[in-house]
Amino acid sequence: MGSEYDAGKPAAISEANESQSAAEASSTQTPDSISARQNAAWSIQLLAAQRQLYSEAKWWRRLRAWSVTAMAVIGVAATLLAPDLLKVLGPVGAVFGVAQWFASIIEKQRTNMAANIQEQFDTSVYPLDWNPVIGTKADAEEVIAAASRFKGDRAKLTNWYIIPNGVPRPLDVLLCQRSNLRWDAALRIAYANTILAGLVVLFLVIVAAAVAQGRSLGEFGLALLPSLGAFLLGLETVHSHLGHGSGQLDLKRKLEAAWDKARANPRNVRGQDLRAIQDGIYHLRAVAPPVPDGFYWKRREQFEREMRLAAERMWEEASAATRRARGSAGSR
Repeated sequence: MGSEYDAGKPAAISEANESQSAAEASSTQTPDSISARQNAAWSIQLLAAQRQLYSEAKWWRRLRAWSVTAMAVIGVAATLLAPDLLKVLGPVGAVFGVAQWFASIIEKQRTNMAANIQEQFDTSVYPLDWNPVIGTKADAEEVIAAASRFKGDRAKLTNWYIIPNGVPRPLDVLLCQRSNLRWDAALRIAYANTILAGLVVLFLVIVAAAVAQGRSLGEFGLALLPSLGAFLLGLETVHSHLGHGSGQLDLKRKLEAAWDKARANPRNVRGQDLRAIQDGIYHLRAVAPPVPDGFYWKRREQFEREMRLAAERMWEEASAATRRARGSAGSR
């Protein structure tokens, strides 16, 4: 289970059946199945490339976060210990605020490329037609170059999705798509609330420091300037994660409506319905703000337990749908 789209296998599918034996898992890998296609050599290249690009996007986010946080701490310290420095630190803090915005452009470029490559993986594994409206596929050379920079364990990229044996299309695709939405939304909302709480604490600390020193309103404004970058980045982070999580939950509701139709009869959901859901997932990925791995790992056990139970329920429903479909076919 990963911290977001990139960081690890989707929880609801990839880790919910840890109790299965290797033999049972391998039995699902028929030549023309999601389980088999996802482990092809090019599929692993795609996964390595998107993981690397997401990691690079996180690096730029960390650089932005640490630089503006350091400036904010220096500003608070100057307010308390060396108020005269605020005249210098104020403009410097403003420059840091602008610089972190420029760094965000590079971060977004990496995220967009990673989303494009992950879309190539999904559409080849499910499979689904590529939607030209979202743009052209990243060149093979770009994929190979990014994958060559990936230093992680490629064995961990195998079996990205695990689908129980016998689940018919489109239920197998819907299970994979759902795994990319539900747990990630909960993670992002929790992270956004944590950042918001931190911003409130930072603001109150600055106010308390200014009051303790008897600063005027103008001096209070100067005291805020060194923290401008931190506030800009923090508010951007809160807004983007809350908006992203809300979009994921909205799309999940649409997916679950399709699931209910397909559970009754797989023919009720057509390829174009799956493609519409996939378009929504892609557009969310393309603007997905990164979540620090450390934040995720603290919550992994809880999310894993919840998603395992949810996956088991959906697997039972999928099996029931399969039996009904076979029974209907046999009665004709």
